[in-house]
Amino acid sequence: MKKNLFFSLIVLACMSAGLSAQVNGIATDPVVSEDPANPVYFYIESASDSSFVLAGYSGDFRGNVIISPNAPGKLIHNKPSFAPSVDHTLWAIVKEFGVPVLKNKATGYYMTGSHTATATGSANLKFFWTSLAGTKQFLIRTNDAASYTATWKNNLCDRYSNQGLTPNSMAAWYFIVANPEQLQTILKSSLLGRLTKATKLLNDTKEGSDFGQYTTENRDELRAEFDNSQAVYDNETSSIDEIKVAIQYIDLAMEKFKTTINKDPQVLISTNPDNYRWYWIRSYGYDSEWCYNKVISAGSRAVGERYIYEAKTDPPAENQLFRFELTEDKKSVLSIIDRLGNHMSATGYISAASTAGSTFSLNPQDDGIAFWIKPTTVAPLRANESGVIDNWLYLAGGASSWVFDFAMDVPKIPRVATPRTVTVQSANATMGTAFITGTTDASITTDLLKVSVTAEPVSGYFFTRWTNTAGDSISTNNPYIYAGENAMTLVANFENGYYRDMKRYYTHADADIQSADRYLTDVTAIVKDVPQIILSGVTTIPNPVDTTVTALQLIGNAVINCTTPQIVVPLETDSFDMVFVGSSVSIENLKWTQQNAFIDWNRDFDFLDLNEAGIRSSESSQDARLSDPAGYTRRIGIPAGTPEGVYRMRVIYHEPSTTADWKVSIWTNNYIRNGVAYDFDIRLGAPTATVNHRLNNSKAYFDGETLRILNAENSIATIREITGRLISTGKVTSTAQEFSLTAPKGVYLITLQSEDNKSITLKVIK
Repeated sequence: MKKNLFFSLIVLACMSAGLSAQVNGIATDPVVSEDPANPVYFYIESASDSSFVLAGYSGDFRGNVIISPNAPGKLIHNKPSFAPSVDHTLWAIVKEFGVPVLKNKATGYYMTGSHTATATGSANLKFFWTSLAGTKQFLIRTNDAASYTATWKNNLCDRYSNQGLTPNSMAAWYFIVANPEQLQTILKSSLLGRLTKATKLLNDTKEGSDFGQYTTENRDELRAEFDNSQAVYDNETSSIDEIKVAIQYIDLAMEKFKTTINKDPQVLISTNPDNYRWYWIRSYGYDSEWCYNKVISAGSRAVGERYIYEAKTDPPAENQLFRFELTEDKKSVLSIIDRLGNHMSATGYISAASTAGSTFSLNPQDDGIAFWIKPTTVAPLRANESGVIDNWLYLAGGASSWVFDFAMDVPKIPRVATPRTVTVQSANATMGTAFITGTTDASITTDLLKVSVTAEPVSGYFFTRWTNTAGDSISTNNPYIYAGENAMTLVANFENGYYRDMKRYYTHADADIQSADRYLTDVTAIVKDVPQIILSGVTTIPNPVDTTVTALQLIGNAVINCTTPQIVVPLETDSFDMVFVGSSVSIENLKWTQQNAFIDWNRDFDFLDLNEAGIRSSESSQDARLSDPAGYTRRIGIPAGTPEGVYRMRVIYHEPSTTADWKVSIWTNNYIRNGVAYDFDIRLGAPTATVNHRLNNSKAYFDGETLRILNAENSIATIREITGRLISTGKVTSTAQEFSLTAPKGVYLITLQSEDNKSITLKVIK
């Protein structure tokens, strides 16, 4: 069998000169020059024959070669006769700056891999080439994996992303050796490259019957073909024809091998109908170092947010495992489902159920190892450099490359050997109740491994934790899934209501950018046309991000307390305005996020009830109003019949990851994405509340040698030391009054007296 194959390859080799001859010579593989003093030079000739259209444009450019201009700038492609000299048409792949780069013979300029040449080289110009469908045609690019050199209008080279990357297209190129005497060296190097690819193919694929694997027979056959080609390479007397035959020999063997990859999605389903097969979905983007060998994970994300990727854990973490449900014809994947029962959407989001367009085809890539995960309506899933899953088409080795690593085959409904009784009870029935999830029962006897229990607090109270009857803490999850084999009594504990802190995370890894200008400098309430200054003159970040915090890491300290002074509103008021001024100093383009205000009108210590959510500021996370020096004004409506009292308002700056309601992206887990929150108190009082506000809601503080007094307009300020010694007096004429006061550090008493002789004394520390 092998002799017949070898004979057929000899015939192919005899024909190959005619098949690979191009306008300017013989097309070969591009190779890196091993001898810097005698580099291998190539004409880089267009393979475009006008049969493919890119962006509505096509052309037959065969015979045109890439030519470097006399000065750095855009490359041109044209007939060699139009070049300033022959050497302008010649390019060598040489190793400089520790990487292979493409260098022009005449000018010494480097190709950027996109559409320009530059006189200054760097490691960022690392050069890549990708064979198109096993032909002598290649895509060429640098580290910008989504951008390929293409022929274009007006004889210019330009760059194109992820369409039309096929043989004979405007992004397809031939490498034609300029000096035929170097052909044997080039072919020997090409054969070594083939042997390296075959070795990687054997090392990085698995033997077996699972998805993406190869049978023992297939792998043994490729190894045998590899040995034959290796022998030709090792033989120093091998002729050009023998090397060409060996190249075609191993090429054909690899292409044949790749066709035998197991791509039947049915093997992703357990042969036991009572079981699920669970997999890691691992990136095989060896050209995309940010994601290579990392796996898709839910992380600590919630429904409505994107899946992320992270280092693979073994034993497997539940948030890294996925199973597959197939379409009715068993040819495609209907749903990709994680261990929490959530679905992957077509665009990489965590969804509670299967969504439109989320049927996936698993398409083998050209390397014979990885697959595209291709939704029906958008580009394949890829690992974005920012750390999340979204959509883009990269070729083999890029961030759209995925392999499926089997993790475990487990029963759909795990059971214990002997039934046991799980009981729940409340530590304080006036604060809340407990029950077996989905029932009203307080106990269940079952052999199911997982028993879900739920605690339900009475309005105004919070669930805090589950304990055993001895008081030992079990979990803070609610609902909680008990998976022990022994009988258990779980006690639900509650406590009096309070306004919970929130957590935050940032999608940028740079802590300076994470915390940049996401804070308020001034906040003013305007009640019945009278301003009440709540915050003034803030110039520093009140809750900066620690420099050790990484992208997507959850941290606390997300809520800034601005409940003093209170916003004082008369009872008969139906609405008032809040003016928020955000810092306009920024080191990033994304200055703010979107804003929304939530008010706990029923005082049950959450913001989830009717009329408690406002309207978010805009659909854009770059709304310039949020950092406008004039401020952003929000109208606060007060529900009819709201009784006198103090009400908490939480103003949140958040960048939603979807267009879904904010309750999905915020309150499910109490997380803020790329933002902060501010808490304010609204004191809904007597009809004269606004008049009395001048003193009841006044505030004083030192800023260096300046004493600032807020909300005390038309009063007299008397400043004394703590001992009672008079320091100064002055008239307060504005809602934000400043006095220059040189005084030593210490405690001072500020007495404010209104026109009707009412007074208040504030203690201020300098």
